[in-house]
Amino acid sequence: MSSQPKPDRSGGLQRTVPPSVENEALHAERRQLTVVFVDIIGSTPLSERIDPEEFFAVIKTYRDICDGQIRRYGGHIARLIGDGLLAYFGVPQAHENDPERAVRASLAIAAAIKEHQFLLSDGSFVRLGVRIGVNTGVVVVGSVPGEPADRREVFGSSAHVAARLQGIAGENDVVVGSSTYELTRGTFSYAPLGRRSLKGVEEQVEAWRAESLASRGSRFDRAQRSALAPMINRNSESALLAKMWQQTLAGSGQVASFSASPALASRA
Repeated sequence: MSSQPKPDRSGGLQRTVPPSVENEALHAERRQLTVVFVDIIGSTPLSERIDPEEFFAVIKTYRDICDGQIRRYGGHIARLIGDGLLAYFGVPQAHENDPERAVRASLAIAAAIKEHQFLLSDGSFVRLGVRIGVNTGVVVVGSVPGEPADRREVFGSSAHVAARLQGIAGENDVVVGSSTYELTRGTFSYAPLGRRSLKGVEEQVEAWRAESLASRGSRFDRAQRSALAPMINRNSESALLAKMWQQTLAGSGQVASFSASPALASRA
């Protein structure tokens, strides 16, 4: 199909937008995304101390461990950045508990890397330490002109903040931002790290260190113990529910149906 200008009804020229550009715009969507950023501590000195081929083998094993745990909890590695990696939970497939899945995967990675002995050719081994940052936020997911049609890019600050959070983590620690904390605080035990200034982030960010699972109860039980999030701009819906409840108490049964995407339901 041609994208050349064509006359409009007034005799002027009307620019025709190429169908591919229209499709890319239509496929862009807002999603809630949890980002995990994992980085190795002291990789440069290690690369100088051992043979390049052995260093390659160590990094490959480290990535395999990370990939296994990330996949186990429903995420995927979106990008490899040197010896660091970026993983997404919520894109392309969303789950209602993606923030919880991301923290579980992060704790599992930290524990596995801490315990693993990375073997060398002479029979000795080295150990690695990692820092992990986790952050949840709303992003836009869409295609970029010139890239393959099945490649989806994420636009938003979540990944940047996650990378900066891992920078303040200790060895084999998992540090989360405020949104991730609020969505998972009934599930994990956290230690507050206070408000932190992060490079490239205008406002200070509240940070917490994830330490362990808080209990063995079900996710429903943990949710029941957590404070409910406030309703915002839902006055008419709240009034309708209150009216239906009064009618139910008066003997007239009522039915209400609620629906939301998994990415947004975790905030409900």
